[in-house]
Amino acid sequence: MPNSTESATGIMDFWRNGRLAKDEDSWFRDKTNNLRNLTLKCLTVEHPPSIIKYRSLDGYIEYAGTEMEVLKELAIIMNFNFDILDADPMTKWGGVSIENGSEFLYGAVARLANDEVDMALGSFIVLTKNLEYLDMSIPLDVACTSFLVANPLPRPRFLALILPFQLSLWILVVTICLIFAPLAFYLLAKLPLHAMEYRMFATKWNSIITSISIMSQVALHVWPKFWPIRLLIGWYWIFCLLITLAYRCAMVSFLTIPLFEPTIDNLKDLANSKFRVGGWGPGLKNLFTQEIKSDDANDDKARQYLSGIYELVPDYDTGLNLVAERKFAMYENVRYLKFMLRTRNVSKIGSPTMRVMKQCILPVHIGIAYQWNSPIAPKINTHIRRFQESGLMRKWSQRLIAKTKKYFQDKLEASSTTDDEQNEDDSESEESEAEVAAASGSTKERKQRVLSMRDLQGPIYLIIFGISISIIAFLVELFTNRSKVKRKLLTQIPSRFPRGTSFDVFTKISEKALKVKTDRELKAILREMGKLPKRKDKLKRLVKRKVREIRNFHRKDEMIFPYIE
Repeated sequence: MPNSTESATGIMDFWRNGRLAKDEDSWFRDKTNNLRNLTLKCLTVEHPPSIIKYRSLDGYIEYAGTEMEVLKELAIIMNFNFDILDADPMTKWGGVSIENGSEFLYGAVARLANDEVDMALGSFIVLTKNLEYLDMSIPLDVACTSFLVANPLPRPRFLALILPFQLSLWILVVTICLIFAPLAFYLLAKLPLHAMEYRMFATKWNSIITSISIMSQVALHVWPKFWPIRLLIGWYWIFCLLITLAYRCAMVSFLTIPLFEPTIDNLKDLANSKFRVGGWGPGLKNLFTQEIKSDDANDDKARQYLSGIYELVPDYDTGLNLVAERKFAMYENVRYLKFMLRTRNVSKIGSPTMRVMKQCILPVHIGIAYQWNSPIAPKINTHIRRFQESGLMRKWSQRLIAKTKKYFQDKLEASSTTDDEQNEDDSESEESEAEVAAASGSTKERKQRVLSMRDLQGPIYLIIFGISISIIAFLVELFTNRSKVKRKLLTQIPSRFPRGTSFDVFTKISEKALKVKTDRELKAILREMGKLPKRKDKLKRLVKRKVREIRNFHRKDEMIFPYIE
């Protein structure tokens, strides 16, 4: 008996010229354009700037970030709803690990592979191993991985006295000023020709002092009359003029612009530094220790060394605090590091405290993860490309940075109001931070800078050191030579003085002789000696000898004083 229910038949299409008459889209219609309020399970990994989790004023947990903005726009365009699930904070992105010779999935990768969620967001890096178990969108961003390090500290200000010249130039200047020039002056003084002309260089110390005075741009009190010494002093003066001019110009720049320690720009610098290195999670560690291949032998050697000391931090806040304390260098993608620099990289006065190392260690692609062969992937990729080409991704990123920066600055200002009593203790650190901010090239208008005691540490320390050495030398001379001089004078002076004379007479005349500077004063002392009785001839001879010693002490001015026969 035939079946009572007969199926209706009809014409669906015609086959013409080797193809169907209708368009293929009519047969295989894309249903992902409108998901009809379908609810998708979205797994989120908190990782700024992609996903940021925070508590609102009403006490509810809310989410923000560039990838969260993408998800919201996709939900409007494709007409679907989404439920947000938090990833395990211990495993986060997860990955593929090998245990006992077999592959083991964990974290977000395992949940996508087991169809527990439809998509995952939060700075997922495109890795070849993961693509065997899930699909990835087109890159939301192409970033590099690098290290976050502390900003170099300003060097002590007293080093500004020596840093304008390199060591080789200092050796040259000291050799010419303290060895070559004094030796040339001294040898000229030893020549019999024009001996009277060169008496200012008769001793080694006089030659050295004259050389230093020329270097200090101090004019000679007597200009030589003969050409040999004129040529030597002239060319030496030109050399000193150029050296001192260069030194002064360098000193001006070093006083106005602070000096900093060497920056860390590559793996070699990081390996030679005192910082510990590391990051969060075994995934980044494997990315640094296994995926990186460099053609530079020095970089490869530095990477192998850093791989051996790589540490895992329990969370990102701990890593950032260690970097701020100048103890650690944290490895992450530059996208995350730059976001942290623009939002949390500030001190109490707004100066940066951290920086990203310039070297790009490994380029990475960041995207959204789907289930294997997900039907919504092509349509989402199309919309992501439109977001990028229209500039929406950049707009969302800038808006997120501005909001997050304002939040942390308000939080920092609120906490700084309780630290008013510590302003005096923090004055030096604030000055150093101000120097860092002045050298960081910020876009803010710089105020006129006034030099302070901190800027002139070098000259202050130099004068304190010089005065201390002078006092020590004076005390040594006072206590070592006083008894010798007194004993020598007592042996030379007769034990019995005539009536009306005493040791005070000799002392008084000697003190006058110490102050002699002109011919008139010298003759006055000689006349005073002539007033003494004849029986004081021995005392007169001693005073005349003292005057000769004074003349020899003023040897540089002997062209002015007459000789005492």
